[in-house]
Amino acid sequence: MFSYLIRMIASELRNGRLSLIFNREVCMILDRIALVLTIVGALNWGSIGIFSFDIVAWICGGADALLARIIYTLVALAGVWCISLLFRPRELAEREA
Repeated sequence: MFSYLIRMIASELRNGRLSLIFNREVCMILDRIALVLTIVGALNWGSIGIFSFDIVAWICGGADALLARIIYTLVALAGVWCISLLFRPRELAEREA
């Protein structure tokens, strides 16, 4: 997947432009990654609220562990990215799907 993106970027840069198709494909990939991370965060917060059990901290060896902090940060960035989904034109979102 990443090699495809790199080849596509290189091709478009050689042509001196980035196409709208490329932008849509990158946006779609980022949307899916953000959605997965947001779901992970939601499930983790659900387990904290219902069971008082932090799954990410348990897997990573504590909430202060570097890996846990990276995951928390990625989930937060994914949540910020998902805000953009609320403000996208509906026609653009339907064309991407």
